[in-house]
Amino acid sequence: MAVLSINNTELDSAEDIAKYARQLLRAADVGDRLPTPQEDILNCAKLVLSGGIDIDDYKESFWGMASSSLISGLEKILGILDVREKTIIISPDVTESKKPFITFHEVSHDMLPWQVETYKYFEDNYETLRPDIARQFEKEANYGSVQLLFQCDRFEKEAREFDLSLRTGIKLKQDYGASFHSTFWNYVATHSKSCALFVMQQCKYSELYKGNMEQPYELLYPVASKKFINEFNGTCIDNKYYSDHPFTQIMNKPIVGVADIYDGEILLKNKNGERVDANFEAWTNSYNLFVLIWKKSRFYLYRKRIVFDSET
Repeated sequence: MAVLSINNTELDSAEDIAKYARQLLRAADVGDRLPTPQEDILNCAKLVLSGGIDIDDYKESFWGMASSSLISGLEKILGILDVREKTIIISPDVTESKKPFITFHEVSHDMLPWQVETYKYFEDNYETLRPDIARQFEKEANYGSVQLLFQCDRFEKEAREFDLSLRTGIKLKQDYGASFHSTFWNYVATHSKSCALFVMQQCKYSELYKGNMEQPYELLYPVASKKFINEFNGTCIDNKYYSDHPFTQIMNKPIVGVADIYDGEILLKNKNGERVDANFEAWTNSYNLFVLIWKKSRFYLYRKRIVFDSET
């Protein structure tokens, strides 16, 4: 059973992070522009984005000066901020769609004064930052990146104007220049309705299921709105989904374009063991399967619906 995740508003520093993000967006004169202009944010923060550098060549040296540099990523380094030199280095392996999030993640490390002061202190005293503090700083920088990328509550307000749908998420992804993962995550985590997102990928190896060999879809991660977590928590989540599950039916259909979204209905069990009617949509970007689930509502409030060119 997987544990549902929400956004990082449970951080004690969330309000302060949002405050500094708003200040930076105003200082960079972002205004109504979309997506958030990276160059203007970098210039305003007096940071330099260094390109054409193989991050692996600097791996050992940057680990050695971890007190003054902040390394983003776990086993694979995605980005580095050198606090003293005010320089950001992004791994050449990072895809174009993910670069804005990684860039704003590094900007956030520099944007938050307590992080900069901490790293400078540890460098001056030749000490190493405790792992739990480093993890906390990473969470804060992730949240700061979300605030810069989606311009604080602007994203949430615009999302409310449209139907709850993956189509809305796809449109917002295009408008804000973010990846599908970060856009869908933020879309669901900040939504006012009871909804959840399951992100899956097909297993590399086949296994026996009901007398046949097949490659099921495994859950990479779930994310949910606060209302969904309060009602369901992890009671309705499986770690694997096979070919006879409604969520995976889209994979048996020809995929033509972005509008190919499969929808259906499903019964969920809440924390009390009660059955709850729900709708779902499933869509694939050829790499991952995204499934949006939401509890049926007794009342319908009209919202604008996204229609792509291929649907007209």
